[in-house]
Amino acid sequence: MIRFRRYRPSHLSAVLTVFRSNVPEYFAPAEEAWLKQTLHDLSCPLYVLTDHDAVLGFGGFEIDDFHNIAYLVFGMVHRDHHGRGFGRRLLEYRLAKIAAAKNAPRYVTVDTTPHIAPFFEHCGFERIAYWPQGYRHGFDKVDLRYDLLTNPVVGKR
Repeated sequence: MIRFRRYRPSHLSAVLTVFRSNVPEYFAPAEEAWLKQTLHDLSCPLYVLTDHDAVLGFGGFEIDDFHNIAYLVFGMVHRDHHGRGFGRRLLEYRLAKIAAAKNAPRYVTVDTTPHIAPFFEHCGFERIAYWPQGYRHGFDKVDLRYDLLTNPVVGKR
């Protein structure tokens, strides 16, 4: 049974396993330190996607009230479960949480690699910038934006 739960420190090992299953194709090994920092900070909403208590995915977001925008924080599904719709479900869950927030912004942004960007575009995001070697580890960077006011997927929730 697929469920979403708030991340708890007891999920740390499982989330790291999900992350490591996606290295190096989707994440650079050096990003693990940033992930660990995010998991220990807990200053933004973080969620795990579970199936019968097994963690299959992880992601979160933060809302910047000053700039009236939300940022997706990580977002991953264990490699063994790619292509089964879990990534889209995790994304839609986070978008719905952002849209339902008291301080919901109009836009949600994410930065990712050209390898992953088509997933977000297929889910309604628009590409707004491309940065060759935009990440320190040498990957190209793509910035994407989702409009919560005009996108019907979230607007109906």
